[in-house]
Amino acid sequence: MIRRASSSSTGGGALACALGHSFDVAKEGHVNLMVGRGSRATGDTAEMLAARRRFLDAGHYTDASNVANALIARGLDDFVTRETWGGEDDREESETTAIQGDDPKLTPRRRRIAANKRRSRAARPAPAAPTPRLVVVDFGCGEGWWLARAIDAATEASEAGVDPGKTKKMKMMKNVVFAAIDASPAAARLAARILPPDVAEVAVADVTGAATPAPLADASVAVALSVFAPRKPSELSRVLRPNGFVVVVSPGDDHLAELREPGTREALGVLDVAENKRAAVAEAFETVGFVAEGETTRVTGRMALKLADLRDVVGMGPSAFHGTEESQAALETFFEARGVVGEDGERRVRVTKSFVVQCFRKPLER
Repeated sequence: MIRRASSSSTGGGALACALGHSFDVAKEGHVNLMVGRGSRATGDTAEMLAARRRFLDAGHYTDASNVANALIARGLDDFVTRETWGGEDDREESETTAIQGDDPKLTPRRRRIAANKRRSRAARPAPAAPTPRLVVVDFGCGEGWWLARAIDAATEASEAGVDPGKTKKMKMMKNVVFAAIDASPAAARLAARILPPDVAEVAVADVTGAATPAPLADASVAVALSVFAPRKPSELSRVLRPNGFVVVVSPGDDHLAELREPGTREALGVLDVAENKRAAVAEAFETVGFVAEGETTRVTGRMALKLADLRDVVGMGPSAFHGTEESQAALETFFEARGVVGEDGERRVRVTKSFVVQCFRKPLER
């Protein structure tokens, strides 16, 4: 288990584990768990991340985020409900009943002693049981937008949906902690700037388990989030608690369809979307024992994009690695040909957005 240690020479503190390993926390607030392992920076570039931050902050993908956040909140509430009221014992009640004094063999003196013991036990506060932490991890967090919204949604759901009398449940909801992990140091730096440091830890690490296991203990995560990111279902199964959830957001078949039309796609340098992503994701998770939770949710719509938005949506994903001066010129030509001037005098082009949101549960061990 990794924990935050006292301040280090970097001024950002340190993270340490029970095995004695220690990693400095950068002044931006993230920790690089790949330092010293002969690895180099991978993942998204700073330019891609900046484009994504601008595009997501404009709210174009908010509806898909809302669907994912509802699933995360439901998964957390499921854990909280089970661990708060799922099997509270009544040992004290049965013990009290056993010494009520109904046994005719008890003398008056023994009955008085039993009554005094009951009063003493009732006056003595019960020892506080440790509240288990519920951990939510964004695997491949990018610049942190999706997890930041998930944190806001989980906080709002816990405050609005909890009966004021159920204080134990409210306390457990406040014990939810979040982690954001990405292979890109540039992504971790950006994520650390918008994620609340008292609620979320941010780390640079390979979470796919391709080379080394993810820096998470077995059965330690309650809910995992994976948005447009590489993932390894068997590694997610290892780190998830029994009954834990994985929420996956993938591009739909017609995502950015106008930019992927024959001829246009090649000119703009836009990568195509794998067909029937939903079935491929489901098969990958079910193969390692996950069970689909609920129905797949499709989120679709049309975005009215300015030229700057169009540049960002192309430049924030893998297509950015294939961009050239020619493709940028082709993007401007596409915008001028397809764009429509609105009442505000701004030219915009309408582009399809399409997402598939799926949820999988790790079954209880048998």
